[in-house]
Amino acid sequence: MTKRSQLPGLYCVALLNQVLHPDHVKTSHIVESVFIDCQSVDVVPEYMSSLIPKDSGFEGNLRRLRNERILKAALVKAEQWFSIGVRVRLARQNEKLKSILDCCEVVFTFGEIRILENTLAMIVNSRVSRRISPDTPWVVKTKWLAGYAAEKGWTLVSSCGSIPYLLASWLAKGGPAVIVLDSPLPFMCNEKISGNFSQEFLNIFDIEKTLFISKFGLELLPKAGQRMVERDAMAVALADVLLPCQVRPAGNMAGFIASAEAKGKIIFHNENSETPSNNYNTIDASLPRAARQLRFEKSIDLFPKGGHPENLFSDYFFHYTRAYFGPWPGQSWADYLHELTLNEEDSQHEALDALRRILREKRIRASGRLIRGSHKVVSFTERPPKEFDIICKWRRGLMRTTFEPFGIAVRRSILIERGAKKVSYGSDELFKNMTDDIKPYFQKASSSCADWSREKEWRLIGDLKFNNLNQSDWFAFVPDLTYLDSLFKTFQAEQFRVLLSGNSTGAKVCILEQRQSSEIINFS
Repeated sequence: MTKRSQLPGLYCVALLNQVLHPDHVKTSHIVESVFIDCQSVDVVPEYMSSLIPKDSGFEGNLRRLRNERILKAALVKAEQWFSIGVRVRLARQNEKLKSILDCCEVVFTFGEIRILENTLAMIVNSRVSRRISPDTPWVVKTKWLAGYAAEKGWTLVSSCGSIPYLLASWLAKGGPAVIVLDSPLPFMCNEKISGNFSQEFLNIFDIEKTLFISKFGLELLPKAGQRMVERDAMAVALADVLLPCQVRPAGNMAGFIASAEAKGKIIFHNENSETPSNNYNTIDASLPRAARQLRFEKSIDLFPKGGHPENLFSDYFFHYTRAYFGPWPGQSWADYLHELTLNEEDSQHEALDALRRILREKRIRASGRLIRGSHKVVSFTERPPKEFDIICKWRRGLMRTTFEPFGIAVRRSILIERGAKKVSYGSDELFKNMTDDIKPYFQKASSSCADWSREKEWRLIGDLKFNNLNQSDWFAFVPDLTYLDSLFKTFQAEQFRVLLSGNSTGAKVCILEQRQSSEIINFS
C-alpha cells in the first residue's frame, strides 16, 4: 500500500490517541470510515469531527482537533509508523483477512502481508499449568506438531501472551510466522513499551519473516481477559489447519475449533503424537537415573563444645528458593525456551534448579517482582529451616507455595555490612509517609491470605555475589540426601558446605568416588 493511501488511517489513529481515547468499537468504526473516505490527511480532522456523535461524551475534546500543535505531532507519529512498516488493513479487502470479519473489520499489521498467502496452521492449546518441564505431555506434543507443520511447509499462527504460544512461536523460528497480539502493536507504542517488548520477546522471532497482527489500536482497551479471548478467536479464524494439542473439552478453544470445523476448516487429529519425543533428540527427564554412591568418612564437630545448633542459626540469614515459572531473573524467553526444548539441566525450574543456578553463578540475583515500587532486592529471613513451616504458605493466586526447603544461608554480619536492612511491616499509609531511601524495605503487614510479618524478612538492594565471600560465611541447604546427590552431580569439582535440614545424624564430611569433598552440616 502506498503512503498516500495509508497516512489518513494512521493519522486518524494518532489523533484519536491524543484527543479522544474512545473504546475499541468506536475506534474501529472511525478508522474504517476515514480509511475509506479520506484521500488526504488534510481533510481527516474535520471528517473525524463529523463522525463523532454529540452525545458520545467526547464533544468537549473536539476543539483539540483544530490545535495545530496536536495535528502536527499526530502527523509526525503517523509518518513514523508508516516508515517502520505499520499498516492499517480492512479485513474485507484481503482474501485471507476476510476469515476474521466475525472478529473485527480493521486490523493493524507489521511485517510482510504476503505471508498470509501461505497455508496457515495453528497449534491449539488451552490454558495450562505454569509448572512445566521438557517431558510435560503438551510440550512434547507441541514440539511434534511444530515439526509436522514444518514438514508440510505450513506457516504457524501463534502469539506471545502465554507459554504455549511462546513455545509454538519459538519452534516456528527459522520460517515465516503470523503472530496475533492481544494488545496494540508494540511498534506503535511509546519507547518504554516497545523497548520492553523487544527486550523480552523479539529474539523469539525472525523479524524479517514474521507478520504481526492486532485488532487493537491505541484506544481504551477491553480488560485483559476479554482481549485474550478475542485474540484466540482471531488466531483460530486465520488458520487454514488447526492442530489440537491439549484442549479442554468445554473450554473456549474447544468452541473455536468446533466453529472452525463447521466452516470446513481442516482439523488435524493424531492421537499418537503425544510421545514422539525421540524425533527431537530430547532426553526423557522421567527416566530413572542410577544414584551416585556416597561414602561417609570421619565425623567433624562443627559446633563449639557445649554449643547448640540454634547458636549457628542465630548467626545467619536464610534465602529460600522456590519453583520459578518461565525465565529466571536475567534470562531471556529465547534462552528459556531453548533449554526447555533441548531438556537441558535445570530446565524444569524447580526449587533445586534455582539453588543450582545460584551456586553455578555464585550470586543471588535481585528481583523487583512482588516488591512495592519494584525495587530490585534479595530477600532473606531470620527463620531457619527448623521454622520453615511457619513461613511456607500456599499462594492460590500465584499457584505455588511461598518457599520450598532449599536455599542459601549467609552470615548476618556480612549481609548487614553490605547494607541489608530489616523490613518494616505496616499499612499502605505507612508506605506513603516513608522517605524514598527506606521504601525498598517496606512490606505490607498482612493481607487476606497471610500475615507477612511472620517472615521476619531482611532485604539487600542489588545482587549478592559470592566471589568475595569466604566459604565459612555461607552454606547451602537441602532437605535430604537425594537432593544432595543431585547437587554433587553438578558440582563434582567444587567444595561448599551443605546443610541437610531434614536430617539429625550429626555433622560429617561427604566423599565422592572422585574424591571431591564438600562439608555437610546435619541437624534438625
